[in-house]
Amino acid sequence: MKKIYLIVSIALVLLTFNKAKSQNLTNYNLYAVNPVLYNPAYAIDDSKIRAFVNTHLQWVGFDGAPRANTFGFYTSCMKNMGFGLSVFNNKQGITNYTNLSLTYAYRAKFSEGHYLTFGVSGGYMMDKLKTGDIMNADLTDPTIVNNTYKQNAFSARAGLVYFNRGFEASVAAPQLVNAGKSSGYIVSMFSYNFKLDEAWSLKPILQYRDVKTSPAQFDGSFMASWKNILWAQFGYRSNQSYLMCFGVNCKGLEIAYAYQMEAGDISTVGTSHEIQLSYRFGNGPNTAKYGKTKSMLPSAGTVHDTIYVMPLSENTKVVGTLVRKSDSKPVAGTITITENGNIIQKIASTNGIFSIDLKSGKTYKVEASSNSFPTTSQTIEIPKKTVLKEVNITVDYIQTAKVTVVDAETKRALKTTINVTRNGIFDQVINADSNYTINLEPGAVYEFDYKSHGYYSKKVTVDLTTQDLTNQNIELTKIKKEAFTLGQINFETNSSTITLASLPILDNFIKILQDNPTMKFEIAGHSDNVGNAAANLILSQARAQSCVDYMVSKGIAASRLTPKGYGDTKPLVPNTTPENLAKNRRVEAKIIQ
Repeated sequence: MKKIYLIVSIALVLLTFNKAKSQNLTNYNLYAVNPVLYNPAYAIDDSKIRAFVNTHLQWVGFDGAPRANTFGFYTSCMKNMGFGLSVFNNKQGITNYTNLSLTYAYRAKFSEGHYLTFGVSGGYMMDKLKTGDIMNADLTDPTIVNNTYKQNAFSARAGLVYFNRGFEASVAAPQLVNAGKSSGYIVSMFSYNFKLDEAWSLKPILQYRDVKTSPAQFDGSFMASWKNILWAQFGYRSNQSYLMCFGVNCKGLEIAYAYQMEAGDISTVGTSHEIQLSYRFGNGPNTAKYGKTKSMLPSAGTVHDTIYVMPLSENTKVVGTLVRKSDSKPVAGTITITENGNIIQKIASTNGIFSIDLKSGKTYKVEASSNSFPTTSQTIEIPKKTVLKEVNITVDYIQTAKVTVVDAETKRALKTTINVTRNGIFDQVINADSNYTINLEPGAVYEFDYKSHGYYSKKVTVDLTTQDLTNQNIELTKIKKEAFTLGQINFETNSSTITLASLPILDNFIKILQDNPTMKFEIAGHSDNVGNAAANLILSQARAQSCVDYMVSKGIAASRLTPKGYGDTKPLVPNTTPENLAKNRRVEAKIIQ
């Protein structure tokens, strides 16, 4: 019976090994401050040498629960590269798993604070059963005496980290190869570091873990830190666990503790604890270019601050861009930097980009000016040990031009009403004298409708997406008191019915009436001399009345329009040719008040 119990126990353990090795997968809780526990891509650090010891005690009080110990030693002694050594031991029930591995990581930089890091670890794993821990074992059994259930093999893990100004995304395969197999174990983490003020920052973190033989797990947490000295993390794990983590950092020495409380079906098995001691030595060659991002929250004003905090730096590289509010595109301007009222430097930027080295630990005023936008200033504080500070100054960029409106014939200045539309949407009404200055924002299409009493209106389109605003010299034509032909208005044969093709001509005259609401007109109908004169007189009166009726239907007061038929009594030209006959068949308008 004892031997059967031993064989069944060993078979179950070996089956678990062959399926996924998931028994050796430790759910670390201090991954936010030491992500290299999962991902070898984090072997690159801003310190020259980093060492840590981590102990994870799962389900304290439960016999046979996992107990994991990890020692790591990492160095970033070469530019863009990191190296490391780690020793991992996990005791779980009667199993004892040990792994010794070497790590290499490489970082590819896209720009300041924007990079991709790859890491890989390879080593030697030893997996065995502690048969001496089996209760009621048969000590005469050679299986137990010889302890033959051992496995030594190659192991490997790999990972990627993408970082872009506070946003961090990583994916790792902690058991890419283990005893010649892969468990399919994947760990991903996403976070963004927000700066609340100069002291406090807040980082929401989402971690995802998946293995072939178990349901996927999610961790959602928030990590708050104060001056990079004290921090606390609180979260929830999808297997109904609650996480609480705390840490203190003093001159490179950091102590961290994590507490996990089960709240689901296994709440009675006990709580889990994790403690870590780490120390950083000196500054590595990657410090000045890549240091750790402390905070990334845009400030409340028009200047958005991005701060990369590095140790032992006296000078700060301040780089910035002037961008216009409408489309965030860079604009040219002059940047003046002052300290206590004293000008440090003036920079004339033709492309909107500027750069200057300033002393850290001081407060400066950055002022942007140009003829194209109102002067904008912002006070910036540069904390000590800051290597890079980015400043994006948003300005209300404008273009200015003078508008002159005159009589087209006499060149006399006119008082004008200007209706302005922007991208097809009404924008404003301007009541102006002859000379007027307009301020417009580029990147839009404007239409100006110029109106003056007693004059034909005029529309001008200005496309500021493809051109700059230039001075506008507008000439308006006076509406003369003598009769004028409205245009080629046609009617059905021997009828007063207006053809559809002629209606736009009347619509144009309606606009003149709308632009000059006090004017009154006579609408005169004329015919050629073909046919009976009395019939032509009646038809011309009917056609004039049809034109008036259409304009009244469009909102023009009937009192402003007087229809009058003249028949063939007022020809423009002799009725001697077909062309002249057509010219005499017409509708005219004449100002009567």
